[in-house]
Amino acid sequence: MWGFQGVNAPVGKIIGFIFLSAGVIRLARFNVLKEAHVVPSNVFMGLPIPLGALAICSVILIYPKPLLTFSHSMIFALYVILVSILMVSNIRYRTMKKIKSENNLIILLFLAIVIAFSINFPKYTIPALTLLYIISPIFFFIFYKFHTPKIPAPPVSNEEPTDKTPGNEAP
Repeated sequence: MWGFQGVNAPVGKIIGFIFLSAGVIRLARFNVLKEAHVVPSNVFMGLPIPLGALAICSVILIYPKPLLTFSHSMIFALYVILVSILMVSNIRYRTMKKIKSENNLIILLFLAIVIAFSINFPKYTIPALTLLYIISPIFFFIFYKFHTPKIPAPPVSNEEPTDKTPGNEAP
């Protein structure tokens, strides 16, 4: 209703149904993958539904007044479709499970700061954290691309082969 009430309500119903359908598909796939033990427990395949909903609500936090122009409604529609596609995609999102840290006090302090900012400045903190989580697979891809240990190639020797098998002798 917020994004389409003033411009094109039927388009809003279609976009809402697309988001709902993506959510249903996402939940069904999550249950199947969980039962089959195909994906590790510290990874979500596709954007989790709560984060998808938070991505939509974040726009409302930033722009509390309903959208009244056709162009703004279409941009919002494209955004909702993008979030829907991310929910059913094969992009892997990290969970908070199995975080190994040598210093848990730093993580607790960081979480306390994030919670304090979220309570005092929700209009800015929640959209920023949501966006950071949505694009986090890019950061993990870059990190692992440049920080994976390379297996060294075997040393190349300049010596001639000393193969004494029949037929390989020099004339």
